[in-house]
Amino acid sequence: MSIRSMTLAALCALATLAAACGGSAKQPSPAETTARSTVTPMPVTQTPTPPVATTPANTPAHAAVTTGTTVAAAAATATLAADRKFELAPIDGAEIVVRESAPPQYAVHITSGLPSGCAEFADATASRTGDEITITVRNTLPADARIACTQIYGTHEATVELGSDFVRGTTYRVHVNDKTIEFTAQ
Repeated sequence: MSIRSMTLAALCALATLAAACGGSAKQPSPAETTARSTVTPMPVTQTPTPPVATTPANTPAHAAVTTGTTVAAAAATATLAADRKFELAPIDGAEIVVRESAPPQYAVHITSGLPSGCAEFADATASRTGDEITITVRNTLPADARIACTQIYGTHEATVELGSDFVRGTTYRVHVNDKTIEFTAQ
């Protein structure tokens, strides 16, 4: 089976699951709308990873699973189903990527955690004020804390493009949830 066929099968399964679970999208409150309007979205590219197969029964409950998609998406704010809530994603790694171009293009490659089988990557949004860049990475989880979730830690990889509008020799700080990294523009 080709990767394209496996991807199509996985998307069909997700669509069927979403239809079976029901729920409607929550309308944003005026405060959420205002908060979103102050964020300058930057492009996000999700890193392709192979599909995850069903784990055998003898796999430890704490086994790591990496997820991702081949879809490139803009950093739009995710819609939230009534039975889900947003939560900041744990950041396992963040590194600056410098693309060789004139002027140099910058990006941040982020590996974020999916702390349980119920956690789903929601979005990554970025904003910039002077030499400070803030990237917020969120997951969604069930709103009802009584829902049982598998204790499998997974990861999601995304690349947030920062562009080329940087002053040579200036040091910039990039805050990704609870992690901070720095780079000096070339």
